[in-house]
Amino acid sequence: MGLAPERPKIRLALALTLRTGNRQAILRLRGGTEGQMATKMIKSLLERGLTYEEVAERLSARPRQVQRWTEEGKLGFVRLPQGRRILESQLREFIEANRVEAEAR
Repeated sequence: MGLAPERPKIRLALALTLRTGNRQAILRLRGGTEGQMATKMIKSLLERGLTYEEVAERLSARPRQVQRWTEEGKLGFVRLPQGRRILESQLREFIEANRVEAEAR
């Protein structure tokens, strides 16, 4: 998911939300596909973003391995002014996708 969508209304709502931290900026959009897309994007941006180091600590891995997973497309991320961040929901999806069930004996 990029931070600069091509649709001007979504770009405006994102800019207002990121600048003010106020979820009400989305109210500038009224329904329709653009409103739904912007709502989804803003909700994900307001979610906690984790650094490579934080994800590595949670998974008992090295930060470089976490970076490789993002580069290979195995682990999603968002680009923010502070750098790449992995959303908690993306981390949960990654863990679920890589879960291996124990075999019954």
